[in-house]
Amino acid sequence: MSSPLSSFIRLNSFCWASGANNGSYVGTISALHASGLNATFSYGGRSQNGATNVFGKIGYQLKVFGAGKTSLSVSYQKTSSLNTSGDRAHKWGVEAVQKLDGYSTELIAAFTRMELNRTGTDYQNMDAGWVGARVKF
Repeated sequence: MSSPLSSFIRLNSFCWASGANNGSYVGTISALHASGLNATFSYGGRSQNGATNVFGKIGYQLKVFGAGKTSLSVSYQKTSSLNTSGDRAHKWGVEAVQKLDGYSTELIAAFTRMELNRTGTDYQNMDAGWVGARVKF
């Protein structure tokens, strides 16, 4: 009998850096279930200035078209005190990738909203969208 966890593929990493950014660290974990459900989480920081970064992404892979796998995802990122103490940045996005197996190509579309809150400064939110293609030779 197989474990429920045996249908997951896991990728893990952890890094500790020293020198100019003494005390920097980051860790990432991702999982893909046989059903197509997938997730990624990462956390990083600097002990020197208290900066932190948290990222999460949830996705689903399915077969919508006969041409290849479709991958859909939503993501969120929060960064604190990276450049200036008290800074708060947020980013969320939606992403889609359509594989075209017969052409070794992926079609990509994404939309992201970014916000930066800094005491004493009023920044406008920024929206960005893009489409593209990747061809593998």
